Amino acid sequence: APIVSGGTFSAPAPPNTINQTCYPTNTFRSATSGNWNVVDTWQQSTNGGPWLPPTAIPLITDGSVTIQSGHTVTLTANAVANSLTVNGVLNLATFSLNGSTIFTLASGAILKISDVSNFPTGFTTINLSTGSTVEYNKTGNQTVSPRTYSNLAISGSGVKITNGVTVTGILSLQDN
Repeated sequence: APIVSGGTFSAPAPPNTINQTCYPTNTFRSATSGNWNVVDTWQQSTNGGPWLPPTAIPLITDGSVTIQSGHTVTLTANAVANSLTVNGVLNLATFSLNGSTIFTLASGAILKISDVSNFPTGFTTINLSTGSTVEYNKTGNQTVSPRTYSNLAISGSGVKITNGVTVTGILSLQDN
């Protein structure tokens, strides 16, 4: 069966003609540490082919995006991803990440959040794996997203709002 990723798919009434617009299944992985919006940070595979230098950064219409272990990817502008797995470090800085399907923070991975409240949004599923760490590190007031964390680190001055937060692993609090 064909895989349709993004675009539109329609099957009108008989004679069952199918009209479709689809995009290639582009998957991305980090090639090195760097900024999200820099092409050289990424490698791209189209429809299961070899990993090659990409022609663009990941878009919401692309397939999965993976930040590999040992790599730190930093947002320097707002970004989008259909599905994102973080095995290394994702530093949102003060920008937002919007997605559409699954966000996974793997065991040993770190998500850094430096804005008032910029936890990734739009993903239908958020997986914060056992052993993952989310760091809220704004200098100033900050709202911690109400959810269950494995490890949670809170630092920086100001008031940190933690309503609805559960930590199953290590809670670290530090005033800078």
